[in-house]
Amino acid sequence: LCDQPIVGTSIYAMDREWHLNCFKCKVCSRSLTGEYMCMDSQPYCEDDYFKLFGKSCYICSQPISGKVLQAGGNSYHTSCLKCYICTAPFEEGQEIFMQGELFWHTQCDD
Repeated sequence: LCDQPIVGTSIYAMDREWHLNCFKCKVCSRSLTGEYMCMDSQPYCEDDYFKLFGKSCYICSQPISGKVLQAGGNSYHTSCLKCYICTAPFEEGQEIFMQGELFWHTQCDD
């Protein structure tokens, strides 16, 4: 925070107004003009936020934003974790059978 008056174009984020060149990622100092994430009242670019705080999908290794499936102690994108019998994805809150690295719907076990 520079505490200088704002004249001209600014960004309103995190409940305050910022100079364009003052609203930066806490880690890499890249200017944040689009999407950003916030943790403990500090702004982060999406890449640094997910490196520090995010969960990665056990299957594709990409960061997970939005809904996450937890199974077997790992985290998954809802689109990545699929039943090995019918290949359909799992719905939120749906019971999952698992053995080792294999996951299946309870109804597919019949």
